[in-house]
Amino acid sequence: RVFRSSADSIEYTWYVRDASGNVMATYMAKGPGSGTISSATSNMRLREQYLYGSSRLGVYNRDIDINQVFSKPILPVSLRGEKSYELSNHLGNVLVTISDKKFGHNAGNGSFDYYDADIVTANDYYPFGMGMVGRKYSAPASRYRYGFNGKENDIEVKGEGNQQDYGMRMYDPRLGRFLSEDPLVKKFAMLTPYQFSSNSPLRFLDLDGKEGVSYTETYNENGLTLIRRVNYLTVRIAVLPNTPNLLATPNQIASAYTSEEFDELKAIINAKYNEDAGNDENGNKIIYKFNFIAFSPIDKDPNKLAEEVKSSSVIVTDDASNQKNSESGLPFKVYTRTDLVLFKDPALKDKGLNQGTKARINPARGVYQFGHAEVHEISHFLLSAAGTTTRSPNKIEDHKLGGWMRLAFTVVDQESGEVLETTRPLFQMTQTLRETLMKAIPRISTPIPSSGPGG
Repeated sequence: RVFRSSADSIEYTWYVRDASGNVMATYMAKGPGSGTISSATSNMRLREQYLYGSSRLGVYNRDIDINQVFSKPILPVSLRGEKSYELSNHLGNVLVTISDKKFGHNAGNGSFDYYDADIVTANDYYPFGMGMVGRKYSAPASRYRYGFNGKENDIEVKGEGNQQDYGMRMYDPRLGRFLSEDPLVKKFAMLTPYQFSSNSPLRFLDLDGKEGVSYTETYNENGLTLIRRVNYLTVRIAVLPNTPNLLATPNQIASAYTSEEFDELKAIINAKYNEDAGNDENGNKIIYKFNFIAFSPIDKDPNKLAEEVKSSSVIVTDDASNQKNSESGLPFKVYTRTDLVLFKDPALKDKGLNQGTKARINPARGVYQFGHAEVHEISHFLLSAAGTTTRSPNKIEDHKLGGWMRLAFTVVDQESGEVLETTRPLFQMTQTLRETLMKAIPRISTPIPSSGPGG
């Protein structure tokens, strides 16, 4: 980031991010207004290191000259007051930052009866993010980089708190509008392309400048109009055509299900996910809608199809897997995918393997009954879509969720190598799995038309 603070001075900021895009540190340097970036690096300083738990906690203000030659200190030194911690509300708005210092209150008898926090900054916001007049405090020489919705303030053009960087777009909290069109405007014609948080800032968050609301639908039952939550997924399954292609390769044939297996698999997946799906946090009934699509692996390579749907099936969601969101019940918006390509792979060592938008199934099922591996891998996909599996920082071990997520347990005689016992896991959804899916499955922006449960 380059900021001309005056005619004679330019400020440079470098951001160091992890693989998920989280800011880990910032470096800053000042240079002459007529100079180049290389002329400023001679006075570059490490300014901030960010503190994280499940989300950003605060910042460690370092202000270290990186060109300085360091020697190992005799004793470790840590100064109080260099760390700032965020106190935010259910929307992620940073209301107060406090340092790691504390001030004791004299009880009058030579002891402290309680401690006061060292307040560094404090802010109150109107619903769309504009700072309230007279409701702002900042300690001398202190300025915290983040504010409304936990997003970074961009002070370069409009001053303090009047513009925020949402990644995809810039936002003006005084207007309650983004300054450029929503990149997904064609999908949401019912909303202005400049709107913020679906015009409901007290309920929804808009973390990255995209769109999204929860997916519920109404239905009639015994003359009553009720609301239910729909978990929707398109499953593209490799199926052999009824009339075999004489040019088909052995690998193409081996990767496909028969039409009879396709029909049986659809029935099993629908039944297993919907027989005890439970209710959402509002008591609404949950159903799973699967849009099953058969494709010929002779006409379309399954691996290439998986890459195609990876880029084409991205939609805007409310990420219910985020820990803060799970506690507050309010949606965080992210991108996710709604298409999974399913096909057989006889060369697979495991019984099934989910990798991104494809799931490979070993037709040699061992102790597992038909459909078990497919249902298992679909759950892996649904969990990973919102970033809740071991493939994400949250480190949830899918196989410990029980039921069909458990792996078969085999007891082998150490001397003879003979298999003494094999325990096949139950082919059912456990309460733990049900609750984790409820938190993890992304909430899509608008209802997707479907003929009913099962698609």
